[in-house]
Amino acid sequence: MFDGIAGQWVPVLCSEQLGVEPRTVTVASERLVVRRDAEGRAAAVVDLHQIGDAARAIPLPAVEAGGFVFVFTDRRGAGPPPALEEPAGERARRVETWAMPWTEVMERLLVQPQRSLQRDSATARRLSAWLRAETPTVVTTLRGVAVRWGSGELGVAQLDWVRPHGIELRTGWGGEDEDLLRLWCVPIDLHRTRVFVDRAELTDETGPPSAIDTTATAPTEELVLRFRRWQLRYGSSSRAAPPIDTGAVVRALR
Repeated sequence: MFDGIAGQWVPVLCSEQLGVEPRTVTVASERLVVRRDAEGRAAAVVDLHQIGDAARAIPLPAVEAGGFVFVFTDRRGAGPPPALEEPAGERARRVETWAMPWTEVMERLLVQPQRSLQRDSATARRLSAWLRAETPTVVTTLRGVAVRWGSGELGVAQLDWVRPHGIELRTGWGGEDEDLLRLWCVPIDLHRTRVFVDRAELTDETGPPSAIDTTATAPTEELVLRFRRWQLRYGSSSRAAPPIDTGAVVRALR
């Protein structure tokens, strides 16, 4: 069950999409039914037969964080969900479906993150300049691995792989000039990926990444190597993968 992404918190809907009426979503070829309970909290089940057949429904832990509904892909207990920073200003959140496997989406975005932004955007141009001119620093974090750049004129940037399926791109100079883009790549099935986008309002739009330029070595290739190692170790049966502990504590729904 949930092959390749079991034992993890994954987003399934934007918070505003969830009401008392059941919503059906598919994660890693498993059909989930998500709704709000009588107290307004998110609740989720794996629907093995049909909506409303309680005898055939397996409950899963669910919680809301950062404007999204997260579900834990294992019924046998859950670690703490992501503690998502709430950036200042309005946020634009949406969900897109891309016709490629989630591991391919992750690798393309980790190798060439600027390709996920409109080419004429200020953020894309700035990030391309970093990739050409800066020598990045690779840092292991509690959540995964980060690549950092820094320059007085160009500002600073950090690209995080938040294991196993999250990406964060932070650019700017801090404070109001800082921009935070968050992406989660969640498999629908073997050939489709649901991409959850969270970024500042009225800024660059995202889109499916183009093919990787294999003629040049990307300075962010270390992120892809770490991602592949994680997949080799846990991808076939990620129940054994350690959950991401970000310090948040939440009561799982029963």
